[in-house]
Amino acid sequence: FLAVLKKLGRLRNLRSVKLKSSSECVGPQQRRHWWARNVPESIKFRADVLQSLFAGLNAEYASPKLDQLCIENLQGCGNEMLVRSKDFGAVLSRVQKLELQITTEDVDGDGSLPANLGKKELHSFFGQQLVQGWLEPVREHLTHLKLYSRDMYFGYLPKCHLPTFPALRSLILGGLSFSHEEQLTWVLTHGNTLEELVLDNCPIVIGVRIPSTLDSNNFPIEPLFNS
Repeated sequence: FLAVLKKLGRLRNLRSVKLKSSSECVGPQQRRHWWARNVPESIKFRADVLQSLFAGLNAEYASPKLDQLCIENLQGCGNEMLVRSKDFGAVLSRVQKLELQITTEDVDGDGSLPANLGKKELHSFFGQQLVQGWLEPVREHLTHLKLYSRDMYFGYLPKCHLPTFPALRSLILGGLSFSHEEQLTWVLTHGNTLEELVLDNCPIVIGVRIPSTLDSNNFPIEPLFNS
């Protein structure tokens, strides 16, 4: 399978690629026991698949027409080796339409909010790695962005500040919580280019009660829970 992914570049007219992984995953603390949780894909397998995909799309004979990339069920934990690779950067430099659906570990298997939000990798991913690794490299030339969180809200908790996209024409967001006026201002900064706006299941936060100290902007300070 990985060998096939590395040969995707032979499809010379390829314009759009969609990779769909399992929606179930385990975090770094459970990576050695992923099989016991009946999770079909380990962290290592997911990383190998992404590495092979980007290597294939950046092969010497790869299609120069590729401009759309969709990753469904991208795990919400960092992959520094991938985002620092030359293949990753080269492919994203051609992508104008990006779709990312984020999936996260369900610690107790019951959607328990405190247990899930206590995972530091989720705060690091939404707060830093998603933006710096996936969105900043395409910021200047991206025209279409579809960003969904499959299992949990993000924006306020975990905190996530999205960058502006000067050429953005279509913005589709799922699961982004609006808690600060700056987030509305962020949407409006795309007013000169935006032609389509979809907010799917994006709640407006009017009040919170959480066991955590807040920073100067009223965002929770990590760690939120002891886990």
